[in-house]
Amino acid sequence: ELNRAMSLLRMNEQVRKTLNLCWLPMTAPWLIDQLFAHPERLKSLAGWMTDDDLATLARPKGSPLTRSDIPLLDEAMDLLGPDPKTVAKQSAANARRAAEEQYAKDTLAATGLGQGIVSSQMLLDQMNGDDGELTAQRAAADREWTYGHIVVDEAQELTAMDWRMLIRRCPSRSFTIVGDVAQTSALAGTRRWDKTMNRLFGEGHWDLNELTINYRNPQEVSDLASRFAQNEGLYISTVNAVRALPDSVSRHVVDDMKALLTVTSNQAAQLANHFVSADGTGRIAIICPDDLIKPVREAVRHRLSSLMAPSEYQRLIDQPEWDEQ
Repeated sequence: ELNRAMSLLRMNEQVRKTLNLCWLPMTAPWLIDQLFAHPERLKSLAGWMTDDDLATLARPKGSPLTRSDIPLLDEAMDLLGPDPKTVAKQSAANARRAAEEQYAKDTLAATGLGQGIVSSQMLLDQMNGDDGELTAQRAAADREWTYGHIVVDEAQELTAMDWRMLIRRCPSRSFTIVGDVAQTSALAGTRRWDKTMNRLFGEGHWDLNELTINYRNPQEVSDLASRFAQNEGLYISTVNAVRALPDSVSRHVVDDMKALLTVTSNQAAQLANHFVSADGTGRIAIICPDDLIKPVREAVRHRLSSLMAPSEYQRLIDQPEWDEQ
């Protein structure tokens, strides 16, 4: 009777539909999409979030994934586990690989090369085109690939979730981490190394080596940057430049917008004359608030047009904004 009842339940379409709805196959992208599309679900799982937090994170269902979603997807994949279909395919591929490797081993033994410098695995890799040059490609395609050592540049920009993603890929926790917390721009980035590193590696289990010699900028620029960072309350190392360059920094104080545009355009034109070349090398940078970009650009172009040959001026203004000299 029990077997008959189970058979009837399996054949019942409504029962199958109900069970499938209760245990739908779940993927990481679907999970992230559901959480951000339904703030109430996110609130039930993260009660510490404020209404403003939830409103900031909320987005319509089916929205494109963002770069910040990558560590969330990785975390979700780790929690959900591998897709059974993917596991089955990988198991079949591993079985084929084992059979092929055994065939390669038998072939080497039959030819008397079994004890040579060429192993069955090397022979199989060569036959399949999986030589050493493809190792990086295989690593990029395998989410669970792990490394013996990881080098991280601009590390101050990584969030806590970014670090979790990297730690999973380096069980030995052997890292070379390069960054400058005085330049952190990410809201969730690192502003104190000890706070982030102690959490990741444990207090006393990591070393901090600070840059003390500046080979890039002259002393005048280095000192100016250091004073600015200190005034802003940013942590900086004591840095000594290896060279000095008189007049590499100048300060101009103006009374009004007209004077500001005049000084800026004159300075830009003077620098362009010295450093901007027709072969595309040389760059001049002007940093200003968003509302001044348009008037500053117009003032600089007007000044350049009065000093440069028409062909050179036209070459400069025809450049795309992302690659302007």
